[in-house]
Amino acid sequence: MTKLYFRYSYIYEESLAKLANEKFEWEDFQQTQKFVEKFGEYWEQHNDSIFNYYKSLGLTLPDFWLAYPINKKTGLTPFSDPLTFFIDNDFEKTCAVLIHELCHVFLTVSENINLSSALWEEVVRKYPLENFNTHSHLLVNLLARGGVVHIFGKDKAGELLLPERALSGLKKAWKIIDLKPEVLLEADPILAIRKL
Repeated sequence: MTKLYFRYSYIYEESLAKLANEKFEWEDFQQTQKFVEKFGEYWEQHNDSIFNYYKSLGLTLPDFWLAYPINKKTGLTPFSDPLTFFIDNDFEKTCAVLIHELCHVFLTVSENINLSSALWEEVVRKYPLENFNTHSHLLVNLLARGGVVHIFGKDKAGELLLPERALSGLKKAWKIIDLKPEVLLEADPILAIRKL
């Protein structure tokens, strides 16, 4: 079973703080250490369900993954590799962000390249005028939505994913998705991508 481990690296956070022209303080370190413990316990409730869901779609996943929580930094957003996310005491929201970032990586794991390449080609063929970021998020948004719905149900997932529709890198993809009700009605995110 795939397991997500939360790893706090003060060196990593300090380096990102420098890139953002921010200070890294002892309080940041303490806050993150506490978060890792509490959020790790919360994630444990969902770990198996999340990874089993994605395996059921035919994705191959590694035995473990490392995720790095950091304090919010100006000009940075969570990103997938290395899996980096912001400390937020709204654990459901944080879980949805993590699922989104994990989906970016799922699609680039070598064992999944044939599937992700086929999906990518379909999306590029249907939306040739869109840019790389929009193409990427047409896949990731739907794949992540499936996992968030699986864990939290459709109504709560809608609430948790609503902020994504305002993010510059994701909103164009969501706009395309939202115009296709048949895509949002599809329970299998792989089939949903193919219905775009």
